[in-house]
Amino acid sequence: MGRQAPLALVALAVAVAVAVPACGDGDAGPPGVPRAAVVPAPAGLVRACARVQRRVGFPVRCPRVLPDNGGGFERPRAYQVSRCSWMLNLEPRGARRGVFHLLVGGRCRPWDLARLPGSPRIRDLGLVVGELRPGRPDEIQYAPRVVRRLRVAGGPGVVLRARPYPQGGIHGDHLVLLHNAGGHGQLVSGHRADVAALVAIAEGSDP
Repeated sequence: MGRQAPLALVALAVAVAVAVPACGDGDAGPPGVPRAAVVPAPAGLVRACARVQRRVGFPVRCPRVLPDNGGGFERPRAYQVSRCSWMLNLEPRGARRGVFHLLVGGRCRPWDLARLPGSPRIRDLGLVVGELRPGRPDEIQYAPRVVRRLRVAGGPGVVLRARPYPQGGIHGDHLVLLHNAGGHGQLVSGHRADVAALVAIAEGSDP
């Protein structure tokens, strides 16, 4: 019996070690998000952010890093730029892996992250496209669905999966990360993206 007790304790310790997940497993937030492979943002993106900043009335948080897709991205194109919103479209340039198409943007108002994405009023930055018209079911648009909630730069964030094109609009079949920074809504959206890449871009952005 004296030898069986230590063996039982060892067996119990092994069982607990197997049953308890490693630190950061699951959807608890950034500790569970692996580090993404990134490269410094090109000067063309920095210049594009500066041009947008002259047209909007709140700080533009420009990405300082981009996902390493093996080929880079074309010159950014500005979409939906107004005093209260901006978005830059980055098309791939010979991408061999990872993120194929990237959108980054922001709006002057913070996202109501607790209520996303159920409201048809969520139209900013192309997240819901078209108009909702009574009696026209063919024109009912499809909001993205929530796939994960996590922490981004110390605050809450939501990861959405956009519908395929055309229902998903410019974000068709993208993963979309929404979070707030400085009191303003922020967006990072990527085709063939994973959560790690979106978080790396968001946390590597600043005015």
